[in-house]
Amino acid sequence: MTLAKSYLKQIEDITSFLIGRNLSVSQNFPSLNIETGILYVTDKDFDMSISQRNISFREIYDTLDQQYNYNIKLIDGGLLQLNYMFNIKEDSILRHRLAYFPSPHLATFQDSPSRYDDDELYADILRKNILPVPVRFDYDPEVNKNKQPEDFESIHPHSHVTFGQYQNCRIAVSNLLSPSMFIEFVLKSFYGSFYYREIFRKEALFVKHQKVETCITDFEKTSIHLSISIQ
Repeated sequence: MTLAKSYLKQIEDITSFLIGRNLSVSQNFPSLNIETGILYVTDKDFDMSISQRNISFREIYDTLDQQYNYNIKLIDGGLLQLNYMFNIKEDSILRHRLAYFPSPHLATFQDSPSRYDDDELYADILRKNILPVPVRFDYDPEVNKNKQPEDFESIHPHSHVTFGQYQNCRIAVSNLLSPSMFIEFVLKSFYGSFYYREIFRKEALFVKHQKVETCITDFEKTSIHLSISIQ
C-alpha cells in the first residue's frame, strides 16, 4: 500500500472510530485527488488561508465551522483538519498541515453541561479554568529554499508546531506526523479522560504508529524542540 493510501485509510479509520465513540458530531471523510502527478489527501477544496488572516479567532472559527471546513468536528465544537500533499512517483510527503481549532464558544458549552454530568468521559472539556488554544503542525521543506540555514531555520523550521495562532511561534519538530500521531496528540492532550478510557492500552486501530521521516537539522536541535521517537 502506498503512503498516500495508507494515510487515507488512517484518516478514515480515525473518523469512523470517533463517530462510533460519539466524540465526533460532524465529519467530512477524506478523498484522494490526482493533479499533475501530485496526490492530495483532503476533505474538500477549501480556502486554507482563512486561518492565517489578521481577524479574530472567533471569526476564523465561525467561518471554518459554517463552511464545514474540517475533517472532524468534536463534541465540544473543536475542529480537526488533516491535509497532506504527496509526490506519487517518490511515494513521499511534500507538505502537511494538521490543525486543531478549539471552539471559542466553549464557555456556553461549559455552562450547560447537564447532559454530560454523569459521564467522566467529558471531564476535561467541562472544566471552567480551561483556556482553549489552537494547535497546528506544519511541514514544508520548500519554505526555506535558497536561503541560508543559519538565518532562517530557527525562524521557520521545515517541520514545526504553532500554538495560539502566534505568527512567530514555530517550535521545531523532529519528524513529519502521520494522521494517527496527530490525533493521538490532540486526544491525549486535550481530551485525556476520553483517551485513557477509550484508547490507552487498548487496540484502537489508528494508534499503530508507522515509521515517519526525520527532518530536523542540527541547527534546529540547538533550540528547544519536540523530539518524536517511534519504537
